[in-house]
Amino acid sequence: MPNAPYNPADIETITVLKDAASSAIYGAHAGSGGVIIITTKQAKEGKLSVEANVWQGVQQAWRLPEVLTSEQFNMVWKDASEAAGKTVPATYDPIQFPYGNVTRTDWVDAIFRVGRMEHYDLTLRGGSKDLKALASISYDNVEGTLINTYNKKLTTRLGVEMAVNKWTTLRQNLVYDYSNGKSGIGDGHTGTIFGAMAYPRFSTVYEYDADGNKLYGGTVPRWALAEGYSVEADLRNPVAMLEKVRQNNPANRIFSNTSLEIKPIDGLSLKSDFSIELNSLRNESFQQRFLEPGRTIDQNYRTISNSLYRGWNWDNILSYSKIVNEKHYFSALAGFTMNQKNYRYNSNQVRGFAFEDEYQAIFLNGTDWTVKPIEEIWDEAYVSVLGRASYSYDDRYFITGSIRRDASSKLSPDNNSDIFPAVSASWKLSSESFMKQVTAVSFAKLRVSWGQVGNINSVRRFIYAPPYQVTSWPLFLGPDGENQGYGIFQPTIPNPDLKWERTEQTNIGIDVGFLQNRLMFTADYFFKHTKDLIEEMPISSVAGVASPPEFNIGEVENRGWEFTLNYNEKVGDVNLNFNGNIGFVKNEVISIGETEFIAHTNDVNSMKPLQSTAGQPWHSYYLIDAVGIFRSQDEIEAYTWTDPETNTASLIQPNAKPGDLKFLDANNDGKINDEDRLYMGAYDMPDFIYGFNVGANWRNFSLNMFFQGVKGVMVFNGVKAMTYSGLKGWNMSTDILDSYNYDPNSEIPRLSVVEDPNGNYSKVSDFFLEKADYLRLKNLNFSYTLPKSLVTKAGLASTSNIRLYFNGENLVTFTGYSAFDPEVGNLGVDGGRFPVSRMYSFGINVSF
Repeated sequence: MPNAPYNPADIETITVLKDAASSAIYGAHAGSGGVIIITTKQAKEGKLSVEANVWQGVQQAWRLPEVLTSEQFNMVWKDASEAAGKTVPATYDPIQFPYGNVTRTDWVDAIFRVGRMEHYDLTLRGGSKDLKALASISYDNVEGTLINTYNKKLTTRLGVEMAVNKWTTLRQNLVYDYSNGKSGIGDGHTGTIFGAMAYPRFSTVYEYDADGNKLYGGTVPRWALAEGYSVEADLRNPVAMLEKVRQNNPANRIFSNTSLEIKPIDGLSLKSDFSIELNSLRNESFQQRFLEPGRTIDQNYRTISNSLYRGWNWDNILSYSKIVNEKHYFSALAGFTMNQKNYRYNSNQVRGFAFEDEYQAIFLNGTDWTVKPIEEIWDEAYVSVLGRASYSYDDRYFITGSIRRDASSKLSPDNNSDIFPAVSASWKLSSESFMKQVTAVSFAKLRVSWGQVGNINSVRRFIYAPPYQVTSWPLFLGPDGENQGYGIFQPTIPNPDLKWERTEQTNIGIDVGFLQNRLMFTADYFFKHTKDLIEEMPISSVAGVASPPEFNIGEVENRGWEFTLNYNEKVGDVNLNFNGNIGFVKNEVISIGETEFIAHTNDVNSMKPLQSTAGQPWHSYYLIDAVGIFRSQDEIEAYTWTDPETNTASLIQPNAKPGDLKFLDANNDGKINDEDRLYMGAYDMPDFIYGFNVGANWRNFSLNMFFQGVKGVMVFNGVKAMTYSGLKGWNMSTDILDSYNYDPNSEIPRLSVVEDPNGNYSKVSDFFLEKADYLRLKNLNFSYTLPKSLVTKAGLASTSNIRLYFNGENLVTFTGYSAFDPEVGNLGVDGGRFPVSRMYSFGINVSF
């Protein structure tokens, strides 16, 4: 069942299907990225078996930013003001405001903490040949690494399998999830983490008024504000941001799967699976007033939103297999699947509460009901028919073909379906007689596959006829505006011609085994061609729609290699194992239709660094080339452009000063602007990605380590733009102490806290493009299984096991990337990604 919930403790196997021929049979659920199949523990015959697992641990951010102390901040302002010939603001002058020259608070440390974690799970299973069952329960309680954030989750599962008769089996699985937590910290310059970096460090978390009442501190003390001292920065107390928000987010999820399997004759099977899911979520929040000096918000509000999701899925598969003369193997299946989803959402917000305690801040006591309620309703359905046939001869030659027709209610009824075929073949060379003499090779197989997969996951519902909406605000009509009128509009431009995005993929591979398959090597070449690519098309702001429309706009190609290596060996009492993989991929936009380019909306600090065009990777960086730093006035004056018509020379960067960035005039027009931007690769297209697992077992001890890495990846480090400039009174990164003002050989431009006429920190340039290669120890597990002699002494059967273990995640990261974390996602645009947590846990696993 697609997207079915599961308890991680119940996982038995995970299978990844990457080639199109294997994943095509799953249709729209596979999309263009392949399929991950998770198999969970099932009921099994036998005596009642019990497995319990308990662990306790802690987590903390693996890296935190370093910012200037108050003394350093004032020094930087003094040096920058003197260089610009301007006066230091009074708040940053230690002589006028000595209170501001003392560091009182480490705001980053104030909002981060070591979070505790605990996990408990219990699984029972057993039964007879005709009736067997499984029951499991798990509970997680996790404190976030930010104060006042947490998550609690309870998962239960019940599975029953009954043999109705010798050819009919009935299975029932039921899963219930409950969770509640608090999060939502925000990214970019509005987020809590950046607020902690930028907030004045002479300020305090709390202060006291004349009556001794404890209050949250502001950007300056209240007494200092009364004397005329202030900070320009539009910031709120970071601790207050986390503590002044109350949240209650209970979520309930029920999932049921009923399966009936009939095997009337040998080789013939009819299986029908019906699944239903109910998911309800309630979000309650209350935002208190922020009256502290800084970004004052004299308004409080309570928001309640409710969502209800209902969905069902019905799969019916008829399959048949037959072996003839012990050499010919035939199999075929035909299927019919359908699913339907229904979603309801509403949200209401009320403002103006006189009291802010939990039991009085309810809707009844709100005085401002002007915020218009929000409601969303949608339905969605898929219907598919599919077929697959396979043949193999003598365990040597294999061929499989499949075809699938998918239809979706997302698209126009006249254009909502498409057909997606696939075929694969392989030759098992190691089964050939001529390979018997090649003793060094114990296994060898050549593979080739081709297939098509459809994708409409990103398509908004009703794109062919968007429902009309009423404007949020009225128009005032008449000579004196005495008449009010509301308009209706469609949120986007309808596109009844939108069709399925189609990805066509070809794979060629080889699998080779040596040393009786203790050493296995796999190599794959893939070529993936996506056409009728679905993407939003930017339109003019005066087009009269709220969001851009979606079109089938072009074609994209991906091609590359993947290699895997597995090795298992026993040396004395030690069992060693190694498996690793490495992948190389190149991406290119072949066409984006009639438009020249698509400017993507991912932004940081008002900069939008991504754009796509034919001949470049999808979501390419599109930046001005910062070729260096002006080291002297002579260099600035030597950087000129000559008008070909008048033969007059002029400065290309007339506002530059020594220490400013030198930008390439790429279009040779004598000016630096967006016309000089160049394509500079893409985040999703590194040189290669890799990972490897190393394991060893010695007697009762076991050690496993998993590493993951990326080479040749670039990230647009928007954190630099926010923490290097200080233009808005924000505190800055300690990196600024290595800027041009303090080191003439530095690669960091001069201080710009007072002014930035050259646009060092506002132009979308590759100064912010930073190498983000990394190698990370993602997981380390060390365990010890108690000897059977100790187990039996504990009163347990000899078949029982007790295992003690330590588990660590993200323990070590090797990277030169300067911001929080190199795994930024977001297509490589880093606006202050939440740092990955380093986790340590100790646990015990008991089975009997």
